[in-house]
Amino acid sequence: MNIQDKLGTPIEVGSFIAYGHALGRCAALRIGKVLAIEEKPQDYKCPNGVKVVVRGVDDDCLILYDLKLVKPARLLFPDRIIVLAPSRVPETYRQLLEDA
Repeated sequence: MNIQDKLGTPIEVGSFIAYGHALGRCAALRIGKVLAIEEKPQDYKCPNGVKVVVRGVDDDCLILYDLKLVKPARLLFPDRIIVLAPSRVPETYRQLLEDA
């Protein structure tokens, strides 16, 4: 299975990624790690025929709370993901995500 991000980089299990999520009434970015890639029948619930299972780091309220992992999520649009080089991910995020 050849799944690519917005820039054409292959998305693989174990990749560190940046992806969008809803933060109340606005959009935000989250850093996460790909746990699995699921092939699904292409329909209105899964328009690309693929779901990227990720686990992200919640840093939305960094001033008030420590970093924490969020529950796994399924992303339906690989072209709305950016694969990050591990060297670009802060050490604290990498340590949290290594256990994911």
